[in-house]
Amino acid sequence: MVSKSGFLNNWLCRVVFVTAASASLASCGGGGDDDGIKPLTCVAPKVLNDAKNACINPPVDVANRAPSITSANSFDIDEGSADGTSAYSATATDPDGDDITWSMTDSNSIFSIDAATGEITVSASTLLIAENLTSYQITITATDNGSPTESASLILTVNVKAVLPDVPVPVATPTSTQGAVYYYRPDGEYTGFTLHAWNNGECNGYADFAEPDEAGAGTEWNAGLEPSGSDDNYGVYWLFDTKAGATCANFIVHNGDVKDPDADQKLSLSGDRWAFVVSEVGVFTSPADVSKDVPFKIENAAAHWVDADTILFNGINGDGTVNSAADEIRLVWSLDGDLDEELSFENSITLTP
Repeated sequence: MVSKSGFLNNWLCRVVFVTAASASLASCGGGGDDDGIKPLTCVAPKVLNDAKNACINPPVDVANRAPSITSANSFDIDEGSADGTSAYSATATDPDGDDITWSMTDSNSIFSIDAATGEITVSASTLLIAENLTSYQITITATDNGSPTESASLILTVNVKAVLPDVPVPVATPTSTQGAVYYYRPDGEYTGFTLHAWNNGECNGYADFAEPDEAGAGTEWNAGLEPSGSDDNYGVYWLFDTKAGATCANFIVHNGDVKDPDADQKLSLSGDRWAFVVSEVGVFTSPADVSKDVPFKIENAAAHWVDADTILFNGINGDGTVNSAADEIRLVWSLDGDLDEELSFENSITLTP
């Protein structure tokens, strides 16, 4: 007959089986007071878990992995964009879930980057000039907070877009079979001004006139074309039909013997097919280029720039007064392009005839 204590010991008997590759343990009480559970042991490379009731593979230390930048490799920005304007948002992922810090290399020091968010903003708008930044690149870097830290970089191409001024649209736009000449006068006085137009061997553009060297190949000098209409921004204009295949059309804006400008003009029929004449300023081929500012003039100018290597001039005394017999001649310039009648000799060099 089994004693009560023996029965309980048998009832409490435990058997723990662990795979042969790790460990094995059997513990059964037979009724003695020394019956109990023996410590679990594991066979390498297995180790006990934290609860010490199972053998497991030891944890492996995983090396920190670098983040990956997922945002685009270029962005567009208008020249002159105000400081603080958002230009680009950098994004990245980290395989270990680490936090990411952003930094940037900008040789022109035009942009700034938020270290926490990766947002790039304008910080020097006065330097954001399209013609000066035709090949502009910056580098952004994402750095994680792992140990040791890891980084990833991306070169961004910055496309700085030139911003055209708010240009008024002319009231009359020539079609592919027309030409147009605009004429602007600051005084608004157009009475008597007509367009002298004619065909010749070089420019045979007017559809309403005869072939070159034939009678009726153009207008009579005293009976030019009257304006077709007027424009608040560009003055009066002449709109006329052109011949198929013509490349140009001759014209002169004049009032009697007064030409404006004082030279024969040719209207190109291969582009936008219009010309904009601004009295005392010049002739332009696009509304965006039209300027009404009269070029700077120096009365009784003492020098004439003939070409890149030739200047014709009168002499200048050491005190700056003009003297055609003087030995000292100076070339004066301005770093800011602000030369006017109040000439300063601060920026000047002596020329040798």
